[in-house]
Amino acid sequence: MKCAAIVAAGGSGSRLNPDTPKQLLPFGGCPLFLWSVNVFLKVKRITEIAVAVPADRIAQFQQAAQGIPNILWATGGVRRQDSVRAGLRATSSDLDVVLVHDAARPLITPQLVDLLIDTAHQYGAAIPVTPVTETLKAVLHSRVVRTLDRSGIFCAQTPQAFHREMLQRVFESVPPEQNWTDEASMLEFLGLPVAVIPGDRRNIKITYPEDFQYAECLLGQTSKE
Repeated sequence: MKCAAIVAAGGSGSRLNPDTPKQLLPFGGCPLFLWSVNVFLKVKRITEIAVAVPADRIAQFQQAAQGIPNILWATGGVRRQDSVRAGLRATSSDLDVVLVHDAARPLITPQLVDLLIDTAHQYGAAIPVTPVTETLKAVLHSRVVRTLDRSGIFCAQTPQAFHREMLQRVFESVPPEQNWTDEASMLEFLGLPVAVIPGDRRNIKITYPEDFQYAECLLGQTSKE
């Protein structure tokens, strides 16, 4: 089976640093985006890794990844879907499964990736999810409106995995003007099924400065296991 991973690193990350994309900020001794790349390099079935980055930052990303083989570079767009589509175009057309991953999630594991590949190969599409454990409130104008039923509500993570031909058709079929927060939502729009596997609570997305601190703590705990 031939697989590819697309690392979406095209965002500005302005909440963290207005001058440098968060994907290039140091985390655990190397730029944040390289953690995902290094995990994908450990998965034997992944033969290609495409990294979608801001057009004006390609040289910086390439310099940061010096010495790492087989990276395909793609010019990311303003929206997530633009970056992922550019990454998909950079990969071979004869792949079986393509994984799409947020560069801001550095703590994925090869085990999670392998399970996603197997599940997507069987069902066509697969994503990792974790159940919501906190009480949910609907809030309007700084007032609680009601408490929401959290049963059956899950948080979606990445990587998300798909048959390559399916993902290609999806990009060609969904309204291009709509903003899609992940690839699974595009399949849902088209009525295509998406299988789920158990996610990993350590697989957090770094968005705010305190997320870096929390992820560093998780990294320290993982290294001791």
